[in-house]
Amino acid sequence: QIIGIGINCSDPKEGVSQIDEIVKLDWTNAGKHIFIYPNSGEAYVDGRFEGEKTALRTFVQAWKDAGAIAIGGCCRIGTDEMKQIKQVVDDIN
Repeated sequence: QIIGIGINCSDPKEGVSQIDEIVKLDWTNAGKHIFIYPNSGEAYVDGRFEGEKTALRTFVQAWKDAGAIAIGGCCRIGTDEMKQIKQVVDDIN
């Protein structure tokens, strides 16, 4: 039985538009949940990571408002970033 759909290891800047696409498919009206676990926002090019990490905490409210009920992290997201996400979630709740 499917309880939801997840967005995993994607660029955090694309999270809201990805959630919007899932909402357009009527998943939430079918009683399904949306989960998002983005990566750090860095690009993997020629065997190495380039660019700056994205501060995931700055997107948490927007992801929630778009429809996500679970927020976490994937590639190159460590305990410090997860603590920051948790703090924002605690503040929201």
